[in-house]
Amino acid sequence: PSAQVNGVAFSPQGDFIAIAVNSSPFIEVYPFDYFTGFGTKVSAPGTLPTNAAPTLGGKVIAWRPQGDWIAMGMTGGNFIYLIPFDRSAGTFGSPAFLGPPFFLPTGNINGLAWSPDGQFLAGASSASQFLYVWAFNSSAGISLPALPFDGGPPGGQVNDVAWHPSGELLSLSLNGSPYVMTYTVPRVVKNYMKLNE
Repeated sequence: PSAQVNGVAFSPQGDFIAIAVNSSPFIEVYPFDYFTGFGTKVSAPGTLPTNAAPTLGGKVIAWRPQGDWIAMGMTGGNFIYLIPFDRSAGTFGSPAFLGPPFFLPTGNINGLAWSPDGQFLAGASSASQFLYVWAFNSSAGISLPALPFDGGPPGGQVNDVAWHPSGELLSLSLNGSPYVMTYTVPRVVKNYMKLNE
């Protein structure tokens, strides 16, 4: 890696590793072999959007279960990059930027997690409403407006989020008591899943 690393994630197939770094282009991807380790770094993606891009670098990173998209939250802001990745060619696609006017958390992005079917991306935030879920359109490569959860967890800031393998529960890590909570995925998300099966 070329700079401080803040986040790391294997591709679901285990053949690549993505790294969120503090300096441009903020993301590095390497082929990875179980026996030999890191391969040669993949050429950097095209220039990331500059109109709202934070300058403090990548913070958290998550591969879509299908291995075709990488989500990366940035430090110092409520910005998420969605970057397509062609595993067969080992190359990036053109970055897609999720940001205003989309409905985003007002605080920092502390964690990202894809639903098991890859139809939703959950984001943990440092500020109210703390937890957000975006519907994802893989053919367009962009997310739909966020679906906020009513209220917020009693523990305040959400530090990370994880989907249950069933896709029906989200678990959160919190700054305060009870420190860990599990939410049932909202009905509107379940209805969307049924419509798109």
